Amino acid sequence: ASLKAYEDDVKDRAIKGYLLDTVIDKSSVKDYPKEDVETLKAELTKMLEKNLSSYYGMTLDNYISQSGMTKESFEKTLLEEQVYPLMGEQMPLYAILDKEKIEITTEEVTKKINETAKEIGGDVTAEQVKEYYGEYYFENMLVSDKVAEILKEYANIK
Repeated sequence: ASLKAYEDDVKDRAIKGYLLDTVIDKSSVKDYPKEDVETLKAELTKMLEKNLSSYYGMTLDNYISQSGMTKESFEKTLLEEQVYPLMGEQMPLYAILDKEKIEITTEEVTKKINETAKEIGGDVTAEQVKEYYGEYYFENMLVSDKVAEILKEYANIK
């Protein structure tokens, strides 16, 4: 690719990143839907469990007690430090997609997972990529991409 194409790509990413950050910063979440909170909490916990057992041969319970936490304090920390901040970023973006009547399909998520596996290369399978990152990660990525495109259309960029 040419230098011009590279510069255009960097500029495009910077603009989209700025627009997404601005929307997220200016938004405030009044209420976190309970079902979504539980789903995300379960996703993140499952990912943590998988990483703990794969890399450290530990169970989640071992990790919690070795960290000097209780199950309750672990869950509270998970909610405050990961679930709510993530939802705080995602909910405004989902709201924009809803308003634009745009949905994220399972096919799109699968395609993104397959593309990522190809990019990683080697003998990494789409299944391994999906296992490692979790489906939510890719859905998240697609939501951000789509919203960034929408915002860019509406923005008055000079």
